[in-house]
Amino acid sequence: HIPASGPALIVVNHSLATYDSGLLAAAVRERLGRDVWLLGDRYIFKIPVVRDLASAYGFVEGSQHNAESLLRDGELVLVAPGGMREALRPSSQKYQLNIR
Repeated sequence: HIPASGPALIVVNHSLATYDSGLLAAAVRERLGRDVWLLGDRYIFKIPVVRDLASAYGFVEGSQHNAESLLRDGELVLVAPGGMREALRPSSQKYQLNIR
């Protein structure tokens, strides 16, 4: 249900193996010819080499400003709302919603 044009927010569950978001982005590019911008944890962008790799793979620093800017430009934006906190929680908390 990803649109062929115009902005869209793609929301996914976060996992420790984050390659699944990359695979989804690659499938969207192959089928629709559209890039998907992935919002990455801010800490990724504090480490120079990791920041460069993330940027090369289509990640942007996860912020409301970046997401809104991309959406205003008609882009596809992927976000995993729980971030690393969700990815690193124990399997006993799988599929549970934690509200702060």
